[in-house]
Amino acid sequence: MNARLKRFYLKKIYGGRSLPARLFDYLVFRMVLMLGLFFVLLHLSRSLTTALLVSIFLTIAASLVLTCWRSKKIERYIEKDLKQLRQKCLLETLTFMESSDFAAYVSKLFGGLENTAITDSGFKAEQKGALVYVFHNHPTVICDIPDILEVIRSRKAQRIIFVSLSDFTEAVKTLCMNKEHQAELIDGAHVLLMAEKAGLLPDEQTAQQRAEEEINQTVVTLTKFKESAFNRNKVKGYMVCGIVASLWPLVTGFKFYYPVIAAVCFALAIYTYRKGQHSKETQDIGIS
Repeated sequence: MNARLKRFYLKKIYGGRSLPARLFDYLVFRMVLMLGLFFVLLHLSRSLTTALLVSIFLTIAASLVLTCWRSKKIERYIEKDLKQLRQKCLLETLTFMESSDFAAYVSKLFGGLENTAITDSGFKAEQKGALVYVFHNHPTVICDIPDILEVIRSRKAQRIIFVSLSDFTEAVKTLCMNKEHQAELIDGAHVLLMAEKAGLLPDEQTAQQRAEEEINQTVVTLTKFKESAFNRNKVKGYMVCGIVASLWPLVTGFKFYYPVIAAVCFALAIYTYRKGQHSKETQDIGIS
């Protein structure tokens, strides 16, 4: 794992706090711990040297234990997140696969399927006398009663296995619990477990590349900052800030920087408004 990705995870784990903020918390916590131990030991031993040395030793020991514990915690967090990214990559890959490739992949998960036939919603096949009906859907599209009802009606005496990259509604789960239909449901979460057991998840390098993409999406670039700062919706806000800055000296007394702040706010408002008008005119005449 490269240093940039590791910094991203550390910042994510620590709630978005930067390295200086984490370092400050690190030092403050240990200083408080050492002082607390020092005063307790000084009260018990009545020896300044003993209290100082023992409190330093205990603080170092506690720091080592906490560092080891936190390191293991960070490793588990990163491992879990990379696994979720691998699963997410797999679901996205399966969603956009060609129908034949998708059928071949699912066949590997089941250890081989027979009599495969492509359908409008995915494909159907057979395994040990059971009908396997697979939906080639998006992971966010939940399968409902209309998706399975026709299949159940046409195969009442045959055991059916429904496979979906998403979940099934409660109505579908209730219907399939009826022993008369002999229907089994395999949702997206179960598909991922099957892929993990079969060793068919994307590799860790793919997950790290996906994490890099997420980093790039969260980085605030100069272009993004300018788009946000000069958004047309900000005009009123700049105007209000300018008016408040202009009138504030009436409350607190005149300060030279209030007119400067007001002028900057009004200038931003005018520039943002004109930029918005220009953008609107450009869109109206079809220039992109």
